[in-house]
Amino acid sequence: MAQKARISLTGTDPKKLDEVCAQIKSLAERTGVAMKGPIPLPTKRLRVPCR
Repeated sequence: MAQKARISLTGTDPKKLDEVCAQIKSLAERTGVAMKGPIPLPTKRLRVPCR
């Protein structure tokens, strides 16, 4: 049975997240691991109600 791992990355700086994704992707390619992604998700927006 194949093993799977799911990694969720969060952060405030999109450029740094892209750098980390690139590092993970290069590591997966060097080790011969099949990788799907990254899948960018929409950013969350905080709404503050005011009167």
